[in-house]
Amino acid sequence: MGNHNNSLPTQDPSFDFFWGIPYSHDIGVVRNLAPPVGPSNACPSCVFWAQTLGGLGVPLYENTQIIQQPVDATNFNANLEKETLNFIRSNRGHPFFLYVAPLMPHVPMLVGSKWQGSQLRGLYGDAVAELDGFVGRILAETQSCGITGKTFVVFTSDNGPWLSQGEFGGSAGPFRSGKGTGWEGGFRAPTIIYQPGRVLPGSTQALVSHLDWFPTFVELAGGKMPTDRHYDGKSLVPLLDWNIRKPPAYDKEFVIRDSIAYYINGILCAYRNKGFKAHFVTVEENTAPVVHNPPLLFNVEKDIGENFPLDITQPGNAQALGAIMAGVAALSQTYAVEPALPPVLATFTSAVPCCNPPTCQCG
Repeated sequence: MGNHNNSLPTQDPSFDFFWGIPYSHDIGVVRNLAPPVGPSNACPSCVFWAQTLGGLGVPLYENTQIIQQPVDATNFNANLEKETLNFIRSNRGHPFFLYVAPLMPHVPMLVGSKWQGSQLRGLYGDAVAELDGFVGRILAETQSCGITGKTFVVFTSDNGPWLSQGEFGGSAGPFRSGKGTGWEGGFRAPTIIYQPGRVLPGSTQALVSHLDWFPTFVELAGGKMPTDRHYDGKSLVPLLDWNIRKPPAYDKEFVIRDSIAYYINGILCAYRNKGFKAHFVTVEENTAPVVHNPPLLFNVEKDIGENFPLDITQPGNAQALGAIMAGVAALSQTYAVEPALPPVLATFTSAVPCCNPPTCQCG
């Protein structure tokens, strides 16, 4: 959530405890991994931010206090695991919400010595293998604490692959493009939910969004959503309950939501209704946006790679586009006026964190 404008996790207020860094670890200098990091760990964004921020180190926070700067790349993963498992042990006797945001496999890759050279996929594969082991130990800890059956686990990602990072950016497989775009490769993310005794093995093609986790967690916790504002999320509890009543395999006919809006930097770039998706603006990484009037229309159930725009003059396609435009019009009525965002870190001097010795340093 960043570190300026009182946006650290414990300043919202929302979380009771925070240990970690306030933004991606490529935004500044990381100890023991100074850019440029070389062909074995390419990170163009590291070079950009190191130059832009004049060598400022990435800070490590505990709550609102900087405890290390720059953060040490060699022991971060091990310390994050230690903090995570200690939290589970300390809170196993009562309900808790734990949000764990590992750095990997974001660039630059930080991999423990145990995992270096362990995978055929190279450094990216090593990072994914280390993450897999970390997740496994989290699940093992819930079992050791006797809370596995009472713990609802979600494993997911915030976006698709960062294609400009080459072999270190991941792959979207059959989907088009990646991070920073409105194509499916940028927005579709892997998601696994786990709770023995409630979530049965299977998969679903139901259309869901990360926006849906908030109302889902509220309902699972026995709470009520505030009624004084509009929320874009929809509870997934009916999907979970359906799983209990009707064994898998799932299919796409179970409807939690029938539409999703695609935003890039505050711009509504695309909108999907059921199987049809319209692109109003297309954006590729590091290129200028392209406006489409009329919109590009795809059937993303039949054409998952978004390779074949549909003829919107055909009656069925025109009807699908009309439903999309009606959804966009309804969505626009829910907008709230928000205050202007503060300038970006590079030009917002009061937002630049700096910790002085002996515990940490600047520059």
